[in-house]
Amino acid sequence: MEQSFWMERWQQGRTAFHQESVNPWLARYGPDLFQNAHRVLVPLCGKSNDLFWLAARSKYVLGIEFVDQAVQAFFAENRLPFERSAEGRYRCLTAFPGQLEIQAGDFFALKAPPRFDALYDRAAMIALPPELRARYVPQVIRLLNPGARMLVVLIEYESSTVSGPPFSVTGAELEASYGHCCRITALGHEEAPAPERLRAAGLSAVREFAYSIEKQFDPADTADEMRA
Repeated sequence: MEQSFWMERWQQGRTAFHQESVNPWLARYGPDLFQNAHRVLVPLCGKSNDLFWLAARSKYVLGIEFVDQAVQAFFAENRLPFERSAEGRYRCLTAFPGQLEIQAGDFFALKAPPRFDALYDRAAMIALPPELRARYVPQVIRLLNPGARMLVVLIEYESSTVSGPPFSVTGAELEASYGHCCRITALGHEEAPAPERLRAAGLSAVREFAYSIEKQFDPADTADEMRA
C-alpha cells in the first residue's frame, strides 16, 4: 500500500485502527514472551499506547512509524516531553531517555546495530500488501538477534471479494515467511468485529490470531555453513 494512503488516513483523522487500551493479546502473552527482553522493536507503531506497556517491562523500546503526524500525536496526546534528534534519514523523538524512542522514517531503510531481542507486531504485517510483506519479513529477521521472540497478531477473512488494508494474512503464509529460520507457535484465536474499512465493504467479522515466533538462527549463517 502506498505511503500516501496512510498519510491521508492520519490527516483525515480516520484512525479507527488505533486502540486506546493495551492490546489484549499483549496483556495475555507479553509477560511471558518479553520477560527477558532488553531491546524491543515495534514496526509501524502509529501512536500505540502498547509502547508504554513494553517500555515499563524492558530496557529500551524503539517504535518505527513513517507518518510523522502519528509520531507527533503520540507525544502530544500523552503530554510527554521529548528530545529531538536525527539519525541518518530518521527523525528521532525520545521520551524517558534511553528507554522509549520513536523514529519517523521508512522501516525498510532501518539499520539498527545492536540488533533487537524482541519484536511486537500488532498491525504491521496486516497493513502491508503481499509485495511489501515479502520485503518486511527479511528486514525483521535481519534486525533481530538469534533467540529473539516475537508476538505477531494477524487477521484472516475471505479476501476474494473484500480487500485490505488491513489484509488477511494466514498462518500458512506466516509459516512460509518465517519458518525457514524461526519456530512458530499458535497462541490463540477469536472472532472479532471487522475493522472499519472492511465493514464499509460489507464484512462484519474477522478471525484474529496471535502467534509466538522465535528466531532460531541467522539464515546467512546456514548458507555460509553449506558453502563451507
